[in-house]
Amino acid sequence: MRRKCWTIALAVTAAALTTAARASEKITLDGFWTRYVDGVDPLEFGVPRSFEPIGGVARYVRKFTLEDEIPESVALLYFDGVVGQATVYLNDVRLGEHGSFTPFWFEVSDILLPVGVENELTVVLDDKLDPTTIPYEEIPWVNYSGIIRDVYLKFAHRAAIRGAHLQYAFGPQYGWVDGEVAVELIGKPGESVALAGGILEGIPGDWTFFAPFTDDAPVTLGPSGRERTTLHFSLGAPKLWSPEEPYLYYLWVVATVGGLPVDETVDPIGFRDIAVQRQDILLNGRPIFLKGVCRHDIYELTGYDGSQKEMEHDMIRIKQIGANYVRLIHYPHHPKILELADQLGLMVSCEIPAWANVFDEAVRRKLYTMYEELILRDMNHPSVILWISGNARARPMPYAAEAQRLAKSLDRNRLASYVIDNDEYDPDAVGADVSFVQEANLDVYLKITFWLYYLEFLQDAWANFPKDVHIVIAELGFEGDDREPVIVTPEGDQFFVKETQQASVMSEQLEGWRPHLPYYAEEHITGMAVYNWQDIDWPDISRHLPNHIPNLHFGLVYKD
Repeated sequence: MRRKCWTIALAVTAAALTTAARASEKITLDGFWTRYVDGVDPLEFGVPRSFEPIGGVARYVRKFTLEDEIPESVALLYFDGVVGQATVYLNDVRLGEHGSFTPFWFEVSDILLPVGVENELTVVLDDKLDPTTIPYEEIPWVNYSGIIRDVYLKFAHRAAIRGAHLQYAFGPQYGWVDGEVAVELIGKPGESVALAGGILEGIPGDWTFFAPFTDDAPVTLGPSGRERTTLHFSLGAPKLWSPEEPYLYYLWVVATVGGLPVDETVDPIGFRDIAVQRQDILLNGRPIFLKGVCRHDIYELTGYDGSQKEMEHDMIRIKQIGANYVRLIHYPHHPKILELADQLGLMVSCEIPAWANVFDEAVRRKLYTMYEELILRDMNHPSVILWISGNARARPMPYAAEAQRLAKSLDRNRLASYVIDNDEYDPDAVGADVSFVQEANLDVYLKITFWLYYLEFLQDAWANFPKDVHIVIAELGFEGDDREPVIVTPEGDQFFVKETQQASVMSEQLEGWRPHLPYYAEEHITGMAVYNWQDIDWPDISRHLPNHIPNLHFGLVYKD
């Protein structure tokens, strides 16, 4: 046989897997920080946290001391995500800048002060919107500000694993999978680092070593102290991940120096095949219809900072209503959401907030950096089936084509596209859509039909849509609320529609699309996502709709 399965080749105990973890150490910098805004008394608050935007600059300060000396160490300062443009200082040394949502890090071993001496970490965060920001000032945007995700220090003896990114290809009939793992290392220049590990099966603490890496040549770190290498493995008869059976393996990479473990990563992974064929999306070789909802990662009172309980509550309920797909709009969501999707069997798409001036080359460069950071952060999750490079600007070129090439260069195991948002559905407009999809080489025709409220509009739209491409309706829905008005004016409060009317309009839209689903027609759309899962707060909506209350009433469920 060409490939064989490595089951029961080696039992790996919990103690063996944590040897490297003891060689590295993670110290949280969450907890109490102090926030300074001109003219406002300093505020002590807990990180993670988000605030309503101030349209300017705030300074966030965290003081800490190290309790243990770690000789010959690599010290990495990690931010899992901020909102706003952050400039970071440690002990008055400027480390660098970074934008919203995606993770970033700095090597700080030469800047940290000795044990017992207080360090001061400062983040200057600018949340104003202008023509150069992402998103930019002319776009209606649910805006917050702050350090919205974890901050921590990671120490490793002489070398650390900065990332391990999985790609794979199946043999015929999914009889085996050949995989490669791109590993990034950082450490002391000239250090010789050996890598080992492979694919694990089981549950934490009770692992079976399923497929070891076949590479054993050590890696020598270059003058910059950084190096990349690729590890390979082969696994026979893989169990495939799907919404019905979300089967997970684990990717284990361990780094050693001089025979001693210095760092490791253990990430849940899964193997599944996603492709397009004529008008269908194929999961593991079979057509699948995306039954979806759109979801913002926003929570009442706390903005972008949701608790684990709130995230679990959302994702479990979405699964329970019968959905198999979640469009995570319009920015990278908390990593916990991806972990829940992996475990529950929910396919997801991830996207960046390219509600920006994409016709400015400097802005596009920022977007490409953000897109790459998103893909590298989330590409080990089997639940992710689709990268989305942006939303709402009709047919932006050359941005869409350049972003598509970037996504495909980084990841060959997922689809990639851009969401077209306009309310035109005449033959010329649809023809322009299709030409845009083809020119940008997009994998899926993602179309918002939020504005097509009535059955005759949907019928006209379908008459003009192409029948041989894979169409996903990226948003549909309507606004309404029985309990509070949408618009408040001196002349009186306005309720756009009541919740019962909202349900009626959405039902009409769904009935309008029913004849064009794969269950009923050879020529069909291949997915739909209702906008939105929940009612959400929108603190600065008055910038665009002065009399609109600070809430969006599009949710399938109320905010409470």
